[in-house]
Amino acid sequence: MRVTLTRLQHLLMTARLRSVSRAAEALRISQPALSRSLTALEDAYGVKVFDRDRSGVSITSAGERVIREAEAVVNAARTFDHNVTVLGGGQAGRLAVGISPVLASLILPALGSHLFNKRPRAELRTSIRSPRQLLDELLNDQIELLYCPGSEIEQMEGLQRTVLRIVTFEFVCRAGHPLAGKRAISLEQVADFPLATAAEFDIGGTVAPSSYFLCDNDEITKRVVANSNAIWLCCPDMLAISSEKSGLDVLDVDGSKMIAEITLIRRRRRAVSPIAAEAISFVEKLLSSYPDV
Repeated sequence: MRVTLTRLQHLLMTARLRSVSRAAEALRISQPALSRSLTALEDAYGVKVFDRDRSGVSITSAGERVIREAEAVVNAARTFDHNVTVLGGGQAGRLAVGISPVLASLILPALGSHLFNKRPRAELRTSIRSPRQLLDELLNDQIELLYCPGSEIEQMEGLQRTVLRIVTFEFVCRAGHPLAGKRAISLEQVADFPLATAAEFDIGGTVAPSSYFLCDNDEITKRVVANSNAIWLCCPDMLAISSEKSGLDVLDVDGSKMIAEITLIRRRRRAVSPIAAEAISFVEKLLSSYPDV
């Protein structure tokens, strides 16, 4: 056989980063070693995959087909490795979960408590990042389950999507905020104050906030909002936020409600480890226990 999984992984990393030097760094090998590996593969099959110049590498028309074939082989090998490992019990107590920042506080505290109470020796690794970054981790088998708003991940062959519930996000502020208690607040009025959120975006898709407090930790964000004029876009019912409990109020903003589908995304044709199956069942019950919003 003229090809190895290692060489195919070299090929895919170079195609992904469009740079031999950056791919070598990501693979933790020397640049000359990676160049030799790529050249050996191209020479073995008589096909040129990359055009290289000082600005980086580009994929040839024939190379596009080679990349697709390589992805299929590497994905099949990863599926084999995952499924056989699960069958052998090697991952029975280990789970890696990716959760987008806006959902982390809704899921992780209860999930962690549940798993560790039932499985004292369980190992739970969490990754709280943007959905796009988490998708890369899922495709590279760094995480087994991904929870995020479904609209933030494009439809892809090989992914299984399960919508768990619909949630509504609204603007929240401290009780003494200048906008607290007012009716029919405009998006422009909201934009006059710092927006507390996990990522930058235009309010209502049209109005840019005056400034941001960017943070993916809801507990920290809650404290900042409770002690400043920052306005937080969150899901108040599911976060159990009320003026009595936290001193925070939901603003009456025209067109402020944002609807999102909490979605579980995982790889198709992958055996589910026992701890992953338990987590899937628990999170589904957890989300269904929240009041409709």
